[in-house]
This record gives sequence, structure tokens and C-alpha cells, in this order.
Amino acid sequence: MQDKYVENLDIILSEEFDLIKKEIDDKKVGVLFSAGVDSSLVAKFASDFELKPILYTFGTEKSKDRDFVFKFAKDMAMPLVFHEVTREDIEKNIPLIKKELKNIDIYPNPMEVALAVGVYLVGKRAKEDKVDVMLCGQGSDELFAGYKKYEDLSDKDLADHLRNDIESVMAKDIARDRHMLSISEVDLLAPYTNKEFIEYSLSIPLKYKVVGETKKFIIRKVAEKRGLPDYICERPKNAMQYSSGIQKVVSKIAKEERINNE
Repeated sequence: MQDKYVENLDIILSEEFDLIKKEIDDKKVGVLFSAGVDSSLVAKFASDFELKPILYTFGTEKSKDRDFVFKFAKDMAMPLVFHEVTREDIEKNIPLIKKELKNIDIYPNPMEVALAVGVYLVGKRAKEDKVDVMLCGQGSDELFAGYKKYEDLSDKDLADHLRNDIESVMAKDIARDRHMLSISEVDLLAPYTNKEFIEYSLSIPLKYKVVGETKKFIIRKVAEKRGLPDYICERPKNAMQYSSGIQKVVSKIAKEERINNE
């Protein structure tokens, strides 16, 4: 059964990328990239379907993704832009980020700011490179139980959480990232949120999603099928705001602001 699920997921994503290729025509394509299995698989499909993607990664000088993104880009022969984000960059843009989050009815707490500021800054850079469309790996963690918070749930509770969480991702997370990129007139496409892909992924038994200590087991097998290297397929990874180092900086700024306002 495992092979059937892997094959079907690959077929659905192939059909989705075939549609994406027709939809974007000759537009220049980027990928929001962190060298996790999700964004790496999106990048590989984009390359396989001759979209000629440029990988865009953001992070501080202490980013845990840096070495992985450069190794992947070299090994897979894909162009990479690593946008290093400084504390000054973040502080300068926090007022704008908070304003834009409020404009789309998202409360600008430190986590939302950390998630938004990197996407906003990399969108500005992508626009300078004349990129029209950015692809992302949003949705996979929710469909394939990639988060630590899912570990202690019963099968029924986990299934309910996954369905609710993918709906939340589409309503908030993707809306946030799409808005931040739209400021620079860059569109966002999220292949894992294709309706057919969501419904099929949710139908896959949970025993193929978490195997032992391995989260997102079945999508890692799709990545293997597509020829991604082991250091990507087997890489455990924190959410981008943490692995990029941006959350730590934003939280520190927020703490200092609270102290100064007391």
C-alpha cells in the first residue's frame, strides 16, 4: 500500500505542476526555500517541469538552513539567492509589517511578525530579480503530521486536527504570505493546497505519516522517488521562523520594547 500512496501523491503533484506550467506560461519562477523536504520537493517538481526555478532563502547570520540550502543548490544545479536578514532590517520593517498584518485581520504578535518579515524582504529581492511567481511548501506539515504538537494525539484526534489545521493554513498562513509578496507584486502558489492533493493526503492512513520517530514519512518517500538526496529526505527541521533565526531576533526586540515601555 505504501508504494501506491507514494505513486498517487507523485501523480497528483505532477498533474498540479503541469497545470502550473500552463498557467504561468513564461513567467519567472522562484521558490520560498528552506531545504526542508517540503520546499525541496516543490523545487524539484518545478525543475522537472522546466520552470527554471530560482531558490530564495532568508535568514540571519545564525540561520540553521544556510549550509543545507547552499549544498542543495549546488548538488541540484539550481540558482540560489540567500537573503541575509539583519536586526536592522527587521527593526526598520516592523512598523510596516504590523500595519500590513492588521490590514488582513491578523494580530501582529511576535510570531506572526517573524513569519511575515522574511517573506516580505525576500519578496522585495525577488521582484528586483523580475520574479513574477513564488512557489511554497505550505500545507505539507498539516497534511502529513509534521509538527511536534501532533505527537501525543490519538488517531481520531490527530485526523481531526490535520483537517482543521490545513483549513487554518489556507485561511491565515497562505493569506499572510500571499499578501506580503503582493506588496512587491509577486504572486504566490502553494501546490500542496490543491484540493485533490489535500483530500487524497487526508485519506492516507496515519500509520504512513508518522513511522517511529519519522514525521511526514510518506511525503519523504515521494521525495526519494523524485531523486532528492538523503540529507534532504531524512532531514528533521524546525519551522522556518525558527530555523532562519528570525524568530529569536523578533522576540528579543519585542521583549526590549516591553521593558522600555514599562
